[in-house]
Parts: sequence; structure tokens; C-alpha cells
Amino acid sequence: MKKMICFICMFALILLSGCEDKKLSSAVSSLDNESSQRNVRYNAVNSCYQAYNTAKELVDASKVVVSGKVTGFTFVAVDRNSYEVATDETAQEDKEIFTIYTVEVITPYKYINDNVPEKLNLWIEGGFEDMFIEEQLEALGGSDTITIAFNRPEIEIGKTYLFSLLTENGIDAFVRNSEQSAIDLSDPQNKDRLNLFTAQDIIDCFD
Repeated sequence: MKKMICFICMFALILLSGCEDKKLSSAVSSLDNESSQRNVRYNAVNSCYQAYNTAKELVDASKVVVSGKVTGFTFVAVDRNSYEVATDETAQEDKEIFTIYTVEVITPYKYINDNVPEKLNLWIEGGFEDMFIEEQLEALGGSDTITIAFNRPEIEIGKTYLFSLLTENGIDAFVRNSEQSAIDLSDPQNKDRLNLFTAQDIIDCFD
């Protein structure tokens, strides 16, 4: 997991470049979860990204544009101070959960090199509330606080999306904008969550 350090750092830079002053609003609450019989705390964050007014702007700002099917996901703990993968030395209160989705690449419209992989690892900040609690707590390795990102992309297992992403190694990728980087391809006329352009508008950039 140490090889992921530079890519997590890149994710931190993405958020910082998206707005001059990154603002995180935190609202922490405690609850008793019956399934895990543990006291779980949720830390809610809202990250600021740059919005793109046209499909071409998003395509130009992305290193990777692919259609892909989401086949699964896992969790990993990250040090919120450095955005490096958490280690045994990371304080429990500094751990933050990330969700890593497995994406099977179907059509690569844009890629950073000619070595297009069969699968991508899509790193998304935050986890899930009231779901997969044991799996998230296991990944956190002792911390009882699960980060929930208000504006995380809406991604479902088994669905196919048009992804516009950033990557350095061509395998581990991050969203360019959480509202615009994953558009459901069940209908090419589906729009981004900001309602500015469709998946087909992005595909048409490559005609």
C-alpha cells in the first residue's frame, strides 16, 4: 500500500486546486449500531471541486476518459493530515476512510498512455453510513469514526458509467469533479449532477 502515497498526495492537490480555500464542514454524531454492537461516529465532510461548464472543459482537464463497469469496491484508511495511506503509527483520530471502486474498462476515449489496463482503481473520499460498518471499521484498524462525504459520486455496483478522471500511473484514479466525473451510461443523454452536459456530449468530443 505504500506505493499509493504519491497518488493520495495528488488527490489532496486536486481538492486544493479546485478552490482557493478548501472548506470542510464537519458534523460529528454518535450512534449505537445494532449490527456491529459498537459505538460508531460519523464525520461529515463537503469537499470543494472546480466545476466545468462544458463537456470539452472537463475532457481537457481530465487525464482519463473511459466508459467502465463497476464490479466491486473495498476500503482503505488514509492519514487525513498527509493524505498518505495510514500506517500503524497513524493516530486513530487522524484516520479517514476511502472507498476504492474496481472499474472494468470498456471503451478508452482518452488515456495518459497506450497501456490501457483492463481495470482501474477509482479512489473516492469517504465511506458509507449504516452500511458495511464492520468492513469499514476493520480497514480503519481501531478508529470508530467513519467519514461521510456529502458530495461523493453516486456509484452503484454493476452499472456502467462514463468516467472523467485524473491519474499518474494509469491504474489508480481520482475524480476530477465529484458531481461531473461519473455519469450513468444507461442512457447517453443522462446529464452530470450539475445538469450542464450529457454523457453523449463528452463522447462527442472525440468524434
